[in-house]
Amino acid sequence: MYKNGFTLIELLVSISILLLLTVLGLTSMFSFNNRQHIIQAEEMVAEAVYRAQSLARSGKMGGCKTLDGYQIEFRIDKPTGKIAIQAVCGDGTIDDPEIIALPNHVSFDVLETETVMVQAENGILDSDLNRDEQTDESFTLTLTGDYSKNWQFVLFKEGNLGYGEWIDK
Repeated sequence: MYKNGFTLIELLVSISILLLLTVLGLTSMFSFNNRQHIIQAEEMVAEAVYRAQSLARSGKMGGCKTLDGYQIEFRIDKPTGKIAIQAVCGDGTIDDPEIIALPNHVSFDVLETETVMVQAENGILDSDLNRDEQTDESFTLTLTGDYSKNWQFVLFKEGNLGYGEWIDK
């Protein structure tokens, strides 16, 4: 006897394949979103460094009578990290910071706040504002989040970003 339509087994197999493909697609989409948050955070670091260099080179005092440079702090505030940019005055005082928040659930993977100084005259990055000796050629920063791996990249003293790689937590 000839019947039009599908059997129950054919329908169950078709629905199972459809559900499997949907789950795989959603998993890939969430993984892609997580990677994009990390990449966006790296771009925010680059923009913050460029802003601090621009402010330092232009001599914007930021409330100081004499400007030594700018300080960039990479803060580990949870659940979202922050970048603070502030002027460092000649008398040692520090102006109120400009805060830039990273994307949700992305933070810096350090034990304490990482600080980078930007010299006023030339915009060079260093660990201090001593113009006579510049000991640091680069800084290594690590971004972390609700992901299986961390993103580690290099920030050179000229302010440009170097290579990055995924590392195990």
